[in-house]
Amino acid sequence: MIEKTFFILILVLLYSCGNGNEHLLIARNTSSDQVLGGTYQFLLERNNTFSYSTIPFNPDFSKPQIIKGRYFIKQDTIHFTRNSRFKKAIIKNGELELIGNYFKLQIIENNTGIQPKRSSVYLDDFTFFSNVNGGYFGFEEGKNVDLNQQELNQLKWYIQHKMDLEKGRFKRHTKQSEYFKQCISIQNEKNEKIVWINCISKKNKIVGNRWRCEIQEVNDGGELFFQMKVNLTKGTVYDFYMNGYA
Repeated sequence: MIEKTFFILILVLLYSCGNGNEHLLIARNTSSDQVLGGTYQFLLERNNTFSYSTIPFNPDFSKPQIIKGRYFIKQDTIHFTRNSRFKKAIIKNGELELIGNYFKLQIIENNTGIQPKRSSVYLDDFTFFSNVNGGYFGFEEGKNVDLNQQELNQLKWYIQHKMDLEKGRFKRHTKQSEYFKQCISIQNEKNEKIVWINCISKKNKIVGNRWRCEIQEVNDGGELFFQMKVNLTKGTVYDFYMNGYA
């Protein structure tokens, strides 16, 4: 049964690739993780329906799936209905970000009429996600805010400074550039800019390219993974946490 479903999903994906004009939006990722990875595709149809499909590389480890529902566009936000997983999404920096799912997909085709938000900041090994009140990552409260290039450079400095202060705990890493950085940046009610940072070692080959599109929560691993918060307005670092070892 799994093999049959897997075959059907492949046919659906291949058909979708060749019929881009049929869709209002196509967004897709392919994870390089040969165990947990696969192809993820989000389609917005012109009849206000959507479908999200996953085709795993290893169907014995995780099952293929298709989630369908309806959507409507209000201003620059896509709202999803009649499904249990997705609530809303925005288009930014060439990606479809599923708000609350901490997940992004690369946009292949966009005919929605939404003007994509673009950052002028050179992100390099940083990627940013939206904060969700009551969400699992980031902050309970706070308005999402973008950083400028100077603030991003400050963020690099604070990460490096914290690593230097905690150098006794870093045995294999000495530079912040040895980590991918997943971030959520907010402005609180005091107008302070605060950034939550999830650092993932580039030496961890399992994560592959997933770091850019999906917030990673990993148990153990030691210095391969650490998190911290930086108050850019006050110039303080807090809530530093490094993973333990199995």
